[in-house]
Amino acid sequence: MQKDLEFAAGKLLGLCAGHSVKLCAAESCTGGMIASSLVSIAGASACFKGSAVCYCDSSKTALLGVSPETISKFDAESPQCAEEMLKGAARIFESDAAISTTGFIDSNTGEKSPEKAHKVYVGILFRGTSKLLEFDLSSYGNRNLGREAVSLFAIEKLFELIKGEFEEYD
Repeated sequence: MQKDLEFAAGKLLGLCAGHSVKLCAAESCTGGMIASSLVSIAGASACFKGSAVCYCDSSKTALLGVSPETISKFDAESPQCAEEMLKGAARIFESDAAISTTGFIDSNTGEKSPEKAHKVYVGILFRGTSKLLEFDLSSYGNRNLGREAVSLFAIEKLFELIKGEFEEYD
């Protein structure tokens, strides 16, 4: 899967660089894997502005501007939080495109509902158009394989969103 992730990261960076699109990420459950995949590609700095790894609730509020009310009402592992993370990252990094990830990679949900196990929310944004997607990891037994799967999914979905926008004008 690592090779697929590198290939997808290269495609996304090529598309962004070719259209002068600035890109960023806000990661929780993927723990920086998206950013790591992107910066493993030579020339990433042409369009990748940065990433915030916000694993705990307080970093999501302090760094990304996620509302404490959102976390209180919906949890930090919710589509609502993913959307606020997405918009916060785009604002902070002054980017046209953004990815966010939050959720539970495995069955360890702590004191939260076991129904949240293996559910990850991915946010993608391009020039004001955002989408929130749910990714089910119940078939992945390994945390790192799950992180890779979510990272690949997020990068591929952002690529599709951006490519679709430019195809309308070509």
